[in-house]
Amino acid sequence: MKRKTERTKYNILICMLFDLLRERQVNATALAAKYGVSTRSIHRYVEELSVAGVPVFTKQGRNGGLCIPSYYKLPVGFFGQEEYAAIKDALVAAKGEREDSRYARVLKKLIARADKEQLDLSVSGNLLVDGTAWGDVYTYSDHLNQLESALDAHLCIQIDYVTRQGERSARIVEPHLLVLKQNIWYIYAYCRTRKDFRLFRLSRIAKLSFTGEKFVRKPFTRSDIPLHFASTQTSLIELKLSLTQESISEVIDWLGIDSVDEKQMLAKATVPDDQLLIHKLLSLGGSVLVLSPSSIGERLVKAATQVAALYS
Repeated sequence: MKRKTERTKYNILICMLFDLLRERQVNATALAAKYGVSTRSIHRYVEELSVAGVPVFTKQGRNGGLCIPSYYKLPVGFFGQEEYAAIKDALVAAKGEREDSRYARVLKKLIARADKEQLDLSVSGNLLVDGTAWGDVYTYSDHLNQLESALDAHLCIQIDYVTRQGERSARIVEPHLLVLKQNIWYIYAYCRTRKDFRLFRLSRIAKLSFTGEKFVRKPFTRSDIPLHFASTQTSLIELKLSLTQESISEVIDWLGIDSVDEKQMLAKATVPDDQLLIHKLLSLGGSVLVLSPSSIGERLVKAATQVAALYS
């Protein structure tokens, strides 16, 4: 009985989503009557759609209702392969239990979209941007698509954010700009909690949902964006490395080609003096030698000794 109830719930959720995509504004009472549930259930389903990243919001007043912005389309990767399969099974079962042409139409659209997404590998034309981690198939790209939508429509979003120290907090932010720095995506947004602009790393956003509220963009210039944001959190040092042939390519990817002298097999760059620097240098193993500052070499020896002790 429970499985049938869950299946009915997902049937209604999917049909509601397509109703919203088609009409852009629907009446909650009318939806409740259409699907044979209470208006309270409809509003609960709306909350679930919002948590899933669909920008559904309630418009108050005489001509109000449940709304979805006209610009919004289902982003690529909105459903994973397992989710597509589960929804398809639910719709097939519902179609068998009750003859309704709507289920057949939704099923046809869903299958067509799933097939398209398997072929749609590029963001636009000749460009493929994949900022995901190796273990992340959909979440990262979903967040990127949702943030683009929020930027275009000036929509507030709520994020569940995890700091480098592991502290977790829920914040409402006003996204103003996507930033790609050293192959890492950030969102430059006004944080209502801090009452100031912040750079949020996308990979640290655990959850993202639309609040339904619009905001007025605040003026800012390029110089306002902390592109050298590490300097506000920790000191910078002048790092000098001696390279081997096998390390040149990786060091160029890390520090940039202008920082590497291939003839002298040296690299010089201004970098943040933090634990991530030690982790990066450890990953290069014996293919680089830190010439200065000496304190970095000493920290590397200590870190390497700790690693060696784990396997001794």
